Amino acid sequence: MAVAETGSLARASTRLAVNSSTVFRRLRQLEIQLATPLFQRHRGGYELTAAGIAIVELAHRIDEDIDGVVQSLSNQNAHPAGELRLTTNDTLLFHILMPMLEIFKLRKPKIKVKVTIDNSALNLSTSDSDLALRATDAPPENLVGRCLGRTEWALYGRALDYINSHQPRDTELFQYDWVTLCDNLSSLRSSKFVKKNVSAERITFSVNSVLALADSIESGFGIGYLPCFVGNARASLVKLDGPPTNFGHDLWVLYHPNMRRSTIVREFVEFVTAELRVN
Repeated sequence: MAVAETGSLARASTRLAVNSSTVFRRLRQLEIQLATPLFQRHRGGYELTAAGIAIVELAHRIDEDIDGVVQSLSNQNAHPAGELRLTTNDTLLFHILMPMLEIFKLRKPKIKVKVTIDNSALNLSTSDSDLALRATDAPPENLVGRCLGRTEWALYGRALDYINSHQPRDTELFQYDWVTLCDNLSSLRSSKFVKKNVSAERITFSVNSVLALADSIESGFGIGYLPCFVGNARASLVKLDGPPTNFGHDLWVLYHPNMRRSTIVREFVEFVTAELRVN
C-alpha cells in the first residue's frame, strides 16, 4: 500500500522507516507468491496493474474492518453494559453510596445496579454480589479491593436538648440516658465502650441498625455514638464533647479476585475512589 500511495520505492521506504532494498524485496516476494505482477515500472515510478488495484482495494477494506473492530471495542470500554451487583449495609447505602450511584447512572447509563442491603458479616463467596462496600479494619483475606478512606465516630445528642444549654462534662455523661447498638453490631468498639462504661439502667434503647440508632437519638431516647457522616448530616443532632475515642473504621470496596478482569467492576471501583477523593 505504501508503494501504491507514494508511487516510489524511495518514498515508500521513508514512510515505512526501512531502506529501499527491503521494500523492493518484499514487493518481489509478494508478486512471486501471487504469480502476477502488481506494478508496472516506468521512469515516473510505480503504477498499479489490475491485480495490484484489486489487492490494494482489498487491503483498504481490511483496514476499514480493523478500524471498525477497534472503534467498537473502544466504545464498549467507554460505555460498558451489564449488571453490577453490589452489597452494603443500609447506613453506607443511604449516606454515602446513594448520592454517588445517581452520578454513576448518568455517566454509565448502560450499567444496571442491583444493591443488596446486608448488615451481617461479609461473605461474597456465598452471595450473588460482585463487590461490597464495607466499613472494616479487617477485610476478609480471600477478597481484594481498595481502601477508600476512614469513617470516624463521635458522641451525639438531640440538638433540642443541648443547643441552648451547656455541653455536659465527661463526668456528667454517664448520668444521662444512652442508646446503643445490639445483636450483630454489639461487637463494634462503640457498643463495647457503652456496655463497659454505662450502667445498664441508663441504656434505654438498643437496636441493630445505625440508622435506627440515629433516629432514636433524634427522638430523645438518649445520647449515643454515631458515624460522623451520619450524625453531621442531621440538623436535629449535635455533636457532644465526649471522652477521646477511636471507634472509626476503614471504608473498603471489596471484590473476589476472579472479578479483577471485569470492566464493570473496575469502572465502579475507579469511580467511587475518585468521588470520595473529591468529597
